[in-house]
Amino acid sequence: MAFGPLVGADVPQDVVAGIELVVRRMESRQLELALGVIDTFARHTPELLADDELRQTIMLSAHANLAAIVHAWRTRAVLDDLPSPQPAVAYSVLAAQRGIPGQTLVYAYSLAEDYVTAELFTELRRTDLEPLVQLEVINQIHRAAATFVGWVVR
Repeated sequence: MAFGPLVGADVPQDVVAGIELVVRRMESRQLELALGVIDTFARHTPELLADDELRQTIMLSAHANLAAIVHAWRTRAVLDDLPSPQPAVAYSVLAAQRGIPGQTLVYAYSLAEDYVTAELFTELRRTDLEPLVQLEVINQIHRAAATFVGWVVR
């Protein structure tokens, strides 16, 4: 399966501008978002945070994944042309060494996607974009997030 750009060339300019606005806001909150993702993991998949090394590595992984998706949104990069976020790879290796099943990591990406999507809605509601533009912005961003998760877990 090939993974192209997260935002297609056919997206209307007002939607692209809305995406850029929301992405800038999310980018300014990367550390807060990474901490929120970790908190979500603590509630739903505590085995991912079983020791200090796992906790430190997953924090780096969460931050790197957020940075990678923001970069991909901003640059319209083709995902297959980007390297996998190395902290995410390092966490996957460490988790495997600790006996954490792969499906737990896939579930964690789903949890992270849900958390970040909820935060995207929060940022979107703070804009003055027209409701139909807001709807298309969240649609584009949500599709991009799902594509990114698929790319990372492949």
